[in-house]
Amino acid sequence: MGMFTRLVVLTAALLSSSAMLASSAGAVIWHNTGDTAFTALGGVGTLSSTSTPLICTGTGTATGTVAATPAGVSTWSMASGTITLSMCTVSGQSVGVDCGYTLTATSQSGTVTNGTFDATCGVYLANIKICHISGTDSFAYTNPVAPSTFGKIQLGTGGTLRVSNGASNCPMGNGDLGHLSPLTFIISSATGGPTPHLGPVITRTA
Repeated sequence: MGMFTRLVVLTAALLSSSAMLASSAGAVIWHNTGDTAFTALGGVGTLSSTSTPLICTGTGTATGTVAATPAGVSTWSMASGTITLSMCTVSGQSVGVDCGYTLTATSQSGTVTNGTFDATCGVYLANIKICHISGTDSFAYTNPVAPSTFGKIQLGTGGTLRVSNGASNCPMGNGDLGHLSPLTFIISSATGGPTPHLGPVITRTA
């Protein structure tokens, strides 16, 4: 191989390496240096529609598992789990409310991660599902602060949560858009990370 050819090959290799480094440097990387599983308490609020609202006055419970952190993606399905609300009523009747949810992180400002809350819920009367609720809302997760401030999940108002019939006519309406009041869940216990166990600690680079 001649000297000129070797120089061309070397230059191409250096340019390729530089491009890879630049691409890597600009990639979005999410990190979790805290816990990977948690339980959070809160959830007092209402879901209003054009018909009868769902009102919950007791302490709700959210459990969650944090997903593995990916590299090179701007959005991250950060955590998923279940929510159970308590002391809920529709039309004065006591009902049970259970939800499955996913938190998808899209941005971060300081210690607060923002994104989309996706949920699918059932409203139960005497173990019969009378209403189905599904859709999205916004969320903000605030990192814990050692030694004693736990992480916090806040759901936004409004959203696109839609109500539909279950096994019977839903008193909240069928096909109605629900308006969620602000809900806050504060982590009460967590595992999978370093002590103190205060919840996930989420950071984003680039």
